[in-house]
Amino acid sequence: ILPSHVFYSRLGMQEALSTFLFLCAFYLYVFSRGTGLRLFASALVLSFVFFTNYRMIIAPVYVILAEIWLSLEQRRPIDLRRLVWFVLVFYGAVFCIGGINGGQNTYVTFAWMFHQADQASGQRHWLNFFSFPYYVFALENFFFGLMFFSSFYLTLRKKWEKLLPWMVVIAQMALFSFAAEKGARYMCVVLPFMAMAAAHSASFFSAPEQRFKKAAVVVVALSLLGLAGKSVELTRSGTDYGEAVRYILSMDPQARIISTQPLVEALYLPNERAIVECPKELSSLLALSDQGYRYLILDPQAYISWTSSGQRFTPLLGFLALIRENVLPLRIFPHLNEAFLTRFVLDHNENLRNSLRFLNGRDPSLGEIRIYDLTKI
Repeated sequence: ILPSHVFYSRLGMQEALSTFLFLCAFYLYVFSRGTGLRLFASALVLSFVFFTNYRMIIAPVYVILAEIWLSLEQRRPIDLRRLVWFVLVFYGAVFCIGGINGGQNTYVTFAWMFHQADQASGQRHWLNFFSFPYYVFALENFFFGLMFFSSFYLTLRKKWEKLLPWMVVIAQMALFSFAAEKGARYMCVVLPFMAMAAAHSASFFSAPEQRFKKAAVVVVALSLLGLAGKSVELTRSGTDYGEAVRYILSMDPQARIISTQPLVEALYLPNERAIVECPKELSSLLALSDQGYRYLILDPQAYISWTSSGQRFTPLLGFLALIRENVLPLRIFPHLNEAFLTRFVLDHNENLRNSLRFLNGRDPSLGEIRIYDLTKI
């Protein structure tokens, strides 16, 4: 009942699948011996994680970490032969499959990764390094966060056999703190490990011999209640993309639309060419209006790609801000509720300071979809 599991399952994007595949790959590796079929299957499944989540090109790092950790916990030498075979199969699959169709997958994916690596150099604000720990408390539950981070105490007690899931999550947090974006979705693949770590901690502190076992039981109960409450809230959330398009078509079946989220709204149009992306210059907007594009749909996506500073969740471009603040819309749809808007912002976070300022200073209208008639502006 982790709210994030519920959210990513409902979202219909690749995060839920990559989470499942990552867990399967880890299971196959940890519970295999030698260089048999399970090892091969583990590396192959982990390569599928990369194809559903390109950021996980670094996935073998976690397997290497697991091998080192298990060797220390089991007091045996590191099995370098297994690791070498694993890495070879993983990257062999990545480049062999990526090489299909003239290598387009490899070319596009790696070009984008290098672009993001270049962008990361400008995202070094100290607050950004607290993004991922903050998400545990803000998006799951405060008491769940306590359970997870109290696993650090197990290192002091040298409970090494229980700490592998915790170390996988901490490694993910540390590595992606250097990425250009600090989106909460980057933690998705390690959410099962986060749950395992919290469960280990809860089990340890609530054991009969522990001094604070009653307090630990209360924390576990509050955590479960809080997680269930947030999960239910997310199951009740929805979006109004379809409603917005249907409203316009009810007035004008041949409508031509400008939008800040055209890829989604085109799904609800009989002719996807009837909708185009909102331009970033007023002159281009006026040109489209002259071509018959009468309606403008503004949604929260505008705060990602249409800001005056170029940074997410800062003020909108001048002409869009003027329209939003001074023009009466044809119709307003509530669109994202508070739970969904919070997720939307933190899933697209590139600067935690801007994201928190946006969330803390928000009014309900920031999650709305607004429809404007350009002929009346």
